[in-house]
Amino acid sequence: MTNSERAASIGATKDLDDPTHKTAYSKIAGDVFNHGATHDLVRKDVVAEGMAVGLAAEAETKLEKLKKLRSETNEAVQLLFESATGMGGVIQKFTDDSKQWVQDIRQTRFFICGEIQQTKRDAEDLRRFFGSSEHDKQIEKMKEFVEVCERLKQLKDSGFLDAIVETMIKL
Repeated sequence: MTNSERAASIGATKDLDDPTHKTAYSKIAGDVFNHGATHDLVRKDVVAEGMAVGLAAEAETKLEKLKKLRSETNEAVQLLFESATGMGGVIQKFTDDSKQWVQDIRQTRFFICGEIQQTKRDAEDLRRFFGSSEHDKQIEKMKEFVEVCERLKQLKDSGFLDAIVETMIKL
């Protein structure tokens, strides 16, 4: 039985499902019982039964709200559980990947540090060479070597080297 049907069965003229009527009806009922007031349109037995109907309707409404809230809470808990379960795999993959990334970064750092050390040693050797007295001696030796190579090329082009090689072979 709906609230409207209950209200009609006890002689109420207003619809108890309408919030404005329910409030007005409850106010009249409260005046009658709490302050002993009388109202021309309302009998005490009708008011008592109307209040019972109003309270029952309120209880039903609150029960429905609680059921809905419980359902929404269960859905939220299920969604949270699914999210947490799904994140476990992602977190594990990230952990595994991060270990590999750290290892790759370390290897790259070791390689770069080694290359830097070698480059520094080579640069120091060059600086020492160019800053020393040996530099001038080495330049002179290089010039002599280049002159010897050019002279050998001229001798080969003229055929003189071939003649010497043939003579050596005959001996």
